[in-house]
Amino acid sequence: VHEPCQQCRGARAGDGQAGRGAAGEMAVGRGGERGLCPRQRGVALVAGFAVFALRLGDVPNSLWGDEGGCVTLARDVANGHVTPDFFGLGTYGYPMAGSIYQSIWLGLFGANVWAWRLGSVVAALAAILPLYFLVRATLGRRVAWISIALYAVSPYLLTYARMGYNNAQSITVVVVTMALTWLAVRRDSRLYAFLAGCAGGLGFFTHTSARFGFVLALGWLLWEWITHRARGRSLLMTGGVVLLGVLLVGGPAVAYGVSRYPVAFGDKQAETLFNNVFYARDLYPDEALTASFGLIRVGSQDLFYEPGLYATLLARGIVRTSLSFHTASLVSENYLVGALAEPLGILYLLGLGWCLVRVRRPNYAMWPAWFLVGAFVLSATATFPPRAALMLPIVPALAVLGALGLTLIIDWLAGYVGGISNRVKLFALASAVAVLGLAGLRTYFVDMPERFPPDLDNAIFWQAQQLLRGSDITLIQPDGFPDDYVPWGLRELDLGVNFHLIKPGALTTIDLHSVCANTCRFFFAANLSGQVLPLLQQAFGNGSLVEYPDVGGSVQTYEFKPVINGQ
Repeated sequence: VHEPCQQCRGARAGDGQAGRGAAGEMAVGRGGERGLCPRQRGVALVAGFAVFALRLGDVPNSLWGDEGGCVTLARDVANGHVTPDFFGLGTYGYPMAGSIYQSIWLGLFGANVWAWRLGSVVAALAAILPLYFLVRATLGRRVAWISIALYAVSPYLLTYARMGYNNAQSITVVVVTMALTWLAVRRDSRLYAFLAGCAGGLGFFTHTSARFGFVLALGWLLWEWITHRARGRSLLMTGGVVLLGVLLVGGPAVAYGVSRYPVAFGDKQAETLFNNVFYARDLYPDEALTASFGLIRVGSQDLFYEPGLYATLLARGIVRTSLSFHTASLVSENYLVGALAEPLGILYLLGLGWCLVRVRRPNYAMWPAWFLVGAFVLSATATFPPRAALMLPIVPALAVLGALGLTLIIDWLAGYVGGISNRVKLFALASAVAVLGLAGLRTYFVDMPERFPPDLDNAIFWQAQQLLRGSDITLIQPDGFPDDYVPWGLRELDLGVNFHLIKPGALTTIDLHSVCANTCRFFFAANLSGQVLPLLQQAFGNGSLVEYPDVGGSVQTYEFKPVINGQ
């Protein structure tokens, strides 16, 4: 995205003059600044990877609900047990290409949780460099550095970058599409426009929210035309070439899905629309939904046509989505704790306001459009808003606006105090970023595990991953558990650990050493501790006891580790 100084200045000649002072200088974009050298690029990527991959196999120490279905498909593809249909549909109707991508990491590093999550980590990490170059071209190098730092420590991003879902795959698609679109306009290049369209077309091969990339690119081109920042004929050709790239890359996937899987394909497109009856029925009776027109069948989903209710549903979606950035109670799924904007607070609102005041300038207009349009299209118009998982592609814009807001505060304080050198301002910025970073990391690595402790199934699975092959894990059967129960992870992944299920009444009639010939663990529910623990201690000595509390802090499960051969 970096352009030579003279060319960059010429391209921005129509952008107008920024305000006076340090903040105004920063906001011009400073296109002639020297970009990242290879060493700096490496440092940025290594630092990002260090954050994303820290304790990747341990935090969170559970798999979230339907994540298991995604794991098993990628595992079967990696093992060659399933021949994937590249243009077809995978788990829950998402494109198969996303599962193929995940299978690559399982094939390289084995079918384990760490390898599964690594695919999402790399997908989120891949957005760092194009994001840096795009922000530097529009808002300057200082804001660019802060942006990628805030991006990397966002608890919102870390949640999905470390889960293994395909949501994280959408971020790089959107960032690269916008970076190439910016280049296409600034250099009046049809090649970059075509590449931007191709990048946007990749959204049809991964999570559906990635399709927001080419929608945003076309909307931004339209704004360039409205504000007369480029020639209308040139923008029209650029937009046409972008569309051509989208059609050439994404068109085959759409055509194949419509012809081969019409019901499943239509179902996936309609299930998240705000006028889906399974969402609206939570708020209105069926009579109100069908008063003007009958239901419209799309795939297996039913949509309703009632314009009088649309405004109410959209207004509700806008309000709830807006509050989700500041209210933790609205977003508690998928290991999310705190509000979506944490640790930025209101910093992003300052950056948003600064950009909106200068919205006629394209380098400013991009970021509020990215954030506001993304929140509206991906969440406010969706079922059951706010939809944090769908809004993930707006995290880069949220980080950029927060970085801009932080820079503006430091510049304003420096101007108010007077006599503050650039070195002092840089130190203040670095200190503020460090504080925000620590707050974000604490939210994810400390607060989140306390909010989402593992249940019994995941507790056994995570312990099994730590044991050597040939070890034994025994569960004293809790009330309500079927006689053929086996933890999901031990059933689906080859850990080489033997699992035994014993009824509480059988403890006095069997030789416990027969299920503990070598390394072993015993799990039992807290209400069975008085019955089970004395028998285990009688057989193996005191051993050690690990508690697994629930969200309220009450112990729900115990793990007993016998001492065998001094170990």
